[in-house]
Amino acid sequence: MPGLRTFAITMATLIGAGCSSGDLVLPGDPSGPTPNPAPVPTTLTAVAGDDQQARVGQTLDQPLTVQVLDAATQPVAGVPVQFAFEGDGAGGSVDPAVTSTDSTGHAEATVRLGSTPGPQVIVAAVPSSPSLSARFTATATQDRNRGHGGTGNGGNGGGED
Repeated sequence: MPGLRTFAITMATLIGAGCSSGDLVLPGDPSGPTPNPAPVPTTLTAVAGDDQQARVGQTLDQPLTVQVLDAATQPVAGVPVQFAFEGDGAGGSVDPAVTSTDSTGHAEATVRLGSTPGPQVIVAAVPSSPSLSARFTATATQDRNRGHGGTGNGGNGGGED
């Protein structure tokens, strides 16, 4: 049977060529392809929330938002970002103080301004790479009723006799 013999030789040649080409990689094989390395954050940029104002002790209208990118300007997910007032913050707070970037590389925090009127600076930074940081400035305005001793109803003491 010359047809069967030719078929068997052809199949053996094809199988042998396919297995010897180096394309076959078994699971756990150290010579297999290496997994893609985790992206490394190279930039952190303020994208929203800068230059807001609110009364002292009040929450800003918009959260502070940053974006973390790698060297190819692609978003990096899962990067911890810390938000904190520069200096003492005069009793202000940031929530959350540490958060991680989402799939678009964004992280955000809500800010309650401190008790001192004037500019207040909040810094967002990658704790593992402190050089990756962005600064936000918010202005705390004086509370209109502060120092007047009024009750907000014309100063009549709430109608007590």
